[in-house]
Amino acid sequence: MKVKILKEKKLTKAEKKKKEDIVMGMKDNKAYMKKKYGDDWKNVMYATATEKAKELAEQDDDLYIGGSVDRIPSKEERRKKVVEDLEFLQIKQIGQGNFGTVFRATEGKGKYRDAAVKVIDKGGSHAKKEIKNYVTINDARKKNKYIARHFPEVYDIFETDDHAVIVMELLDPSSAGMSVVGDFLQGPESVYRVGRPDRSMKDIDKMYKDAYGDDAGLMKTDLTGRVKNMMLDTKVFSKLMEEFLKNFSLDINTQDEIIKKVLGSSRGILNAKQEVAKKNAREIISDLLQFGAIEAKTLSVLLKDLKADLTLSWMVALLVKEAYTAAQNKEDFPEMVKYAINDLILKIRTTSAVNVVYDNVYSDQQIEDAEPGAASLMLAINALINDFGIIPHDVHDKNALVRTGTGDIVIVDVGNFKEGGPLPPPLSENKRKIKVIIDKKR
Repeated sequence: MKVKILKEKKLTKAEKKKKEDIVMGMKDNKAYMKKKYGDDWKNVMYATATEKAKELAEQDDDLYIGGSVDRIPSKEERRKKVVEDLEFLQIKQIGQGNFGTVFRATEGKGKYRDAAVKVIDKGGSHAKKEIKNYVTINDARKKNKYIARHFPEVYDIFETDDHAVIVMELLDPSSAGMSVVGDFLQGPESVYRVGRPDRSMKDIDKMYKDAYGDDAGLMKTDLTGRVKNMMLDTKVFSKLMEEFLKNFSLDINTQDEIIKKVLGSSRGILNAKQEVAKKNAREIISDLLQFGAIEAKTLSVLLKDLKADLTLSWMVALLVKEAYTAAQNKEDFPEMVKYAINDLILKIRTTSAVNVVYDNVYSDQQIEDAEPGAASLMLAINALINDFGIIPHDVHDKNALVRTGTGDIVIVDVGNFKEGGPLPPPLSENKRKIKVIIDKKR
């Protein structure tokens, strides 16, 4: 794909003078700029000065005889103007990030094809890197069916003096299949805001919306799909139960027996009707409360997080009951289970099939154990890393959409992807322990 270079209006003499003055003023904060932007500080400084000079020039040009001044266009409005200048029609903003804005638009000039148009501000190295990522991945789509399935087709890339414009296939954020994105991909909740297991995800989400507006509600509050995927995966669920049971000082044989017993019931529980799940969950929870095995507050947040599917509540309640039955120290059990439930809540919130940051490629076993949709995405990521030297970074449920018709998860934002060579597969548990021992000896 060839990047098309377009000409933008050059700075006037007056604008250049304003820019020089702004740069001189910004150099007074040289230490701050270096700290914030690192080696890229000069590029950021000059790019910022250019934008500011244009704004001030526009302000001067908009003076009327009456002395009134028109409002200076926002960044979003200036980015929209770039799309208009490219003769796109029916332009509507549909997304916004740190470096750019995404518009839904229709290509003019006889094409009349709907597209997503991403306008990125130049300044620093980000725009250059993002263009390179989209070009590389678009070429990779032609060579690998999994990459084609999980990354968008790029139609055109334009570059001006101040902006980069990426025109790509339009994906519908209102698609009915969007719920699966949060089931397979981590969200912001995996990185932060999860340190309060005493509050449900909906409570935390509401708190941030109240503080910062509706746009702050970024977290996936319905975790039932993600948890059900975890529990349907025998290995993942076994590991989850193993970590949970470690809190009760049970011997290994007892832990294994409980895991085996719960796994034996898991398929029947997870496939049960909601009314059956509700009845059985209530009965077990009632017994636990009656025996003083657990406090109501301890279960409340977990049950809120899993409210949409009562089979999950039944499963967790059964696990707690089995742990209580086997525990030697019944007196301290309520305190132990409180910490165990807190750990379980955090694990559920931060675990997903596809990771945010990649330290390894996915192993054959991980791909084999994953749900088909997640397995396909893993194969795309492995191919991108091993065959094309691009390492995905900052992949989360806000950077992905679903392709209508196929239901495929498509990673639409590749701006933070990095260059790199092939990564090793994850260590097995035994190899990981050996590596830790070696590292400690060093």
